[in-house]
Amino acid sequence: ERASLDRLVAVGYAFRELESFVRRENEAGALAAVGAETLGPRRGHGGSLYRRALASGVADVLTDYESAILKLEQDILRGIVPALPAALESALSEFSLVLPSLWAVIEPVADANTLKGAALLHHLRAASLAAGAPALERALRKLEARAARAAYQQLLAWTVHGRLVDPHGEFWVRPIKGA
Repeated sequence: ERASLDRLVAVGYAFRELESFVRRENEAGALAAVGAETLGPRRGHGGSLYRRALASGVADVLTDYESAILKLEQDILRGIVPALPAALESALSEFSLVLPSLWAVIEPVADANTLKGAALLHHLRAASLAAGAPALERALRKLEARAARAAYQQLLAWTVHGRLVDPHGEFWVRPIKGA
């Protein structure tokens, strides 16, 4: 039972850290938006479109976990599942691999505020290729797709509309003065 509890605590810790990452990125994005409104857009000034997109994907994974927790709680209250650590671990077995592994991938992103843009996309791609477990690979590919969507939006704005939308200096296309 102690080993089961230790594994459940590891899942809970990963959840808390991922949730904290999502909150910090959303707050940074809100502060950057307020700064852009009052000071005008400044390249590299707080926030990151790619990191906010990644945080949105992480929030989706956490929502799935929260739904599983709520269903498990209802099953325990109805007497369908016993409230034993082994039964809880079994019911949350998919997340016991995914959440701690996701935190291992996201932790360098959370620690290094400079990991954004193409470097973030490369980091996520390498992690999804090295995942191994199908559930983890699916989750990482979702996160990778979320972050890539920010790049696609920037590319679309640049190629179709001729606008360089890069408030945080993370797009690989740069303006050339005098061109």
